[in-house]
Amino acid sequence: MGIDVSATKEVQFNGTHQKLVDTSVTNNPRRHVLNLDAAAQLSVQSIFRRRNSSDKQDKRDGNPLIYALKRTNGYTITLDEMMRFRPSFQGILERAMNQANYDAIVPMPSSHPIALMLAKRAARYQLGLEVWTGFLAKRTTTEAAQDLSAMLAARQFPKELVAEVRALIATWAATPNAPLALKHVGAKLRPYIKPLKLAGPPPRKNLSILLVDDLLATGTTLKTAADILIASGCAASVDGLCLLSPKGRPRH
Repeated sequence: MGIDVSATKEVQFNGTHQKLVDTSVTNNPRRHVLNLDAAAQLSVQSIFRRRNSSDKQDKRDGNPLIYALKRTNGYTITLDEMMRFRPSFQGILERAMNQANYDAIVPMPSSHPIALMLAKRAARYQLGLEVWTGFLAKRTTTEAAQDLSAMLAARQFPKELVAEVRALIATWAATPNAPLALKHVGAKLRPYIKPLKLAGPPPRKNLSILLVDDLLATGTTLKTAADILIASGCAASVDGLCLLSPKGRPRH
């Protein structure tokens, strides 16, 4: 089960193929493993699997479905079409939430509510599971630019990335103290950037936490969140959950 995109960029569910997004219950959830700074690993499950497109416009990190849900890049989706994804979405989410028990769910901060909505849905499958919001915050363009400038001074970038780093710092200078958006950062630079910070002291210690995001690309946001929670003592263990997978072959 996949999606079709009309000439006017309206996204529609299609149960006869798996183009662009594989939403089938039999093939999902997909599991991916990310390496953390804390010499640990983060296991991330994704509800739907992204598939490659022949359309050059769709070869970015995103996907027509996520664009439509966010109403960006000209894509749209009706409520009726969204409801057609519901049976498979619920079946896959239930399977994902049966893999482990958690004390809290932390959605990644975003201007769009997709991660928060997914976190609230996931919490329904485990009794008493808390959804924490406001615990993590996006860092600002100014904070990130200061980090990159210090790394430039210490010559921590490969020579082939220096020009791109300087261009990014200049771009951020035009929007000082704006919330940092990784979607505007090239994939090669993302591992050097910490997009999140603690917004307050951890509510409790040594918990099992599930991080939730809308889309898994390089995993920078989830890895940063996991490292922060582990370093703060809040998390004894961390897993991740995303609506859409990265492109490519998953690791089980």
